[in-house]
Amino acid sequence: MGWVSAESRTQVVSQLADIALTSGVSKETEPEKAAKALLVWLNGQSGDRLLVFDNVERQDDLEGWLPRGPGMRVIVTSTAHTLTLGTPVPVEVYSPDQAVEFLLDQTRLDDRVGAATLAEDLGRLPVALTQAAAGIRLWGLDFTSYQEELAQQPLDGVMLRSRGEPYPSKVGAALHLAYTKAVQRIADDHGPSAADAASAILAAMTLLADSGVPRAWVMHATEDTRSARTAVGALLENSILTLSEDGSLVALHRLQSQVIREDLDCGGSSSAPQEAALRVLCSAKLDAGGYPTQRETLALLATQLLSILAQPNSHAWAESPAILSLAASAIYQSNQLVYPNVAIELAEFVDVTARVLGPNHYGTLASRHNLASAYEAAGQYALAILLHETLVTDTEEFLGRNHPDTLTSRNNLACAYQADGRFDAAISLHKTTLSDRSRTLGADHQDTLTSRHNLAFAYQESGQPDVATPLYVSVLADRIRVLGRRHPDTLSTRNNLANTYQQFGKLDRVIPLLESTVSDAEHVFGHSHPYTLTSRNNLAVAYETDGQLSLAVPLYEATLRDRISVLGHSHPETLTSRNNLGIAYWKQGLHTEALLLLEEAASVAERVLGSAHPLTTQFISNRDNARQALTQGDSDDRSWNIDSSP
Repeated sequence: MGWVSAESRTQVVSQLADIALTSGVSKETEPEKAAKALLVWLNGQSGDRLLVFDNVERQDDLEGWLPRGPGMRVIVTSTAHTLTLGTPVPVEVYSPDQAVEFLLDQTRLDDRVGAATLAEDLGRLPVALTQAAAGIRLWGLDFTSYQEELAQQPLDGVMLRSRGEPYPSKVGAALHLAYTKAVQRIADDHGPSAADAASAILAAMTLLADSGVPRAWVMHATEDTRSARTAVGALLENSILTLSEDGSLVALHRLQSQVIREDLDCGGSSSAPQEAALRVLCSAKLDAGGYPTQRETLALLATQLLSILAQPNSHAWAESPAILSLAASAIYQSNQLVYPNVAIELAEFVDVTARVLGPNHYGTLASRHNLASAYEAAGQYALAILLHETLVTDTEEFLGRNHPDTLTSRNNLACAYQADGRFDAAISLHKTTLSDRSRTLGADHQDTLTSRHNLAFAYQESGQPDVATPLYVSVLADRIRVLGRRHPDTLSTRNNLANTYQQFGKLDRVIPLLESTVSDAEHVFGHSHPYTLTSRNNLAVAYETDGQLSLAVPLYEATLRDRISVLGHSHPETLTSRNNLGIAYWKQGLHTEALLLLEEAASVAERVLGSAHPLTTQFISNRDNARQALTQGDSDDRSWNIDSSP
């Protein structure tokens, strides 16, 4: 059984991924891939399975994420009446007997009549019963004295259901009593600073995702993080906040949140809740930790931003400069982390930015560019090209044809054409962009050198290495002269030149180039950076191609270990390392070890990337090659697909 809080598509993906990781179905650290792996696994099982999607607000958020198959049961809960999934079943609250037994069990009281009366007053709603039971237990009350406390609570405007009929008035009163008593108890036990921190935390949580907020972030709702730490513990103890199974998230029930939010609204138009929530969100460090940690942080931030966007009473805040800046940073970072689906999820913020700042504001153009890049990285080339083409038109009109940003837009459009296999269009546009950059920026400008590199790459990708090679040689010399031998752009050109030499079989030139690239990449980026690992993989491929297995195998092994550590078991580059090491083992005669690696690379790629992905077909071919060789006894006479990367 699995439980998914499903208020947004990002939440759905993130929590499916969590289930995949905690259940051992997938070791992939990228949420989208882990979630897909879980669906593939669920669809392939034969026993009874249950998956609950809780509090769905938009049916589109579930598109593509519902498992199917014999024995697979899916429950979707929602207060919206517009969903058309499956068979609608009106959900009842606790039965009278269930409600009474729950209250008696949680309070340890022996008053069935009092429990029955309170249960009916609270509509037998689980969240209200839970808060009532917690209050009775913590405050040393019985059912009668609790009812007396309840009678003192304000009822006006409390707890109208957002869709459908109102809840019983005492539900709102019970939730109001629970949180106000909790804050007062915190003040009595820990002092006013802790109580103020608790109030700030609750105010912030009303604006954030019901599925939970990282506990480490919540500590920043107030500048007094020590008091905040005390307050979080006390709010958990008082059952106002709940803790996720792994202890990383704290959550405020959406009905409790609604009561607190209405209380705050009645108190005036203070900006304190937004300020507290903004402090929480700004504590998310998108560049801290390794790549898996950064991707997890990014997904969590996106969940919070989408929650803000979805709340009707937060529309003005969603349009504020602070929130738009956070969204822009998240969209940008999604490209840096090769995690395009987050940017695509946040696409509505690009529309909001255009509406608030204007379609031709620099911030709008930058976000549109980053979104287009995300579509391209996700393989949605038609959308990417459409957005890039409109960017070229808009920047030409707003900035002028020769403005550097206009030329950057044209360069990016050419790269999108290339990714879509439209090489003639890509080469033509790269040429005109290069000409204009040379004329307006100068031959040695970094953007001009980028255009020269990209033109060479387009020729290489289009199957014209004879044209690409002299272009690479020329731009490499100029990048070394202008930028330096260890500049990342220089390393990129050196790597691509080595790949073109390898296409010609000029290994005497390939290996020295790649050896120097690895050395410089380790110096510039560090030993575990993905670019360094790519350079090491490519060098190992060159060693293997040259028959130097004694050098290739240890380098493959080290690269695989580091890619698992940095990128995760199911990242495409990790699978590439596993595939390449398997082939090298095979050539060494280690057929059993080789087949294990090749089978794992193929099966994980099929599960995570899909059977039609180019890497998957390559890995399956290698696996089948090895199986056939063992069966037919011709293990030495085989051709293999070894992968190096640009």
